[in-house]
Amino acid sequence: MNGVESSETTPFRYRCRIRPGAARSIGLCPSPAPHTFGDGGLLSLLCNATIGLSAFWIVDASPVQWVWQKSSFVLGGLFVPLSLYPSWLRTLALMTPFSALLHGPGSMVFGFDPRAAVHTALKLVAWIAVATVLLVVLHRRGLRVVNIHGG
Repeated sequence: MNGVESSETTPFRYRCRIRPGAARSIGLCPSPAPHTFGDGGLLSLLCNATIGLSAFWIVDASPVQWVWQKSSFVLGGLFVPLSLYPSWLRTLALMTPFSALLHGPGSMVFGFDPRAAVHTALKLVAWIAVATVLLVVLHRRGLRVVNIHGG
């Protein structure tokens, strides 16, 4: 059979027959980092909430969102794969959360590597911790400056 078929020994697990990396990246085969997509969604939510909290200090948070979005396009490897960047820009891009959000999961489609999956998941968890701390700090500071109905 040319597709993904059910295994007899483990009823809800699948054996990959074609493009194991692609099948694992969409959740058809067991992955060493099963929560990568959920972690990516959580990190995206935290970062967007942090951007929204910038409205405490600026009237319109749209430009901050635009900068975030365009940075993710460039530093996440959506326009050009990070492997084609000059070494200094690749190093910079790999230090941002965009590589864990976009480049890591995207590169698993073309060839699944368990070490890369675990590395991406760990980067996501680290960035989730950073984003959570930043969100809490900005929220507390924002509550000090908010003025609703006179106080």
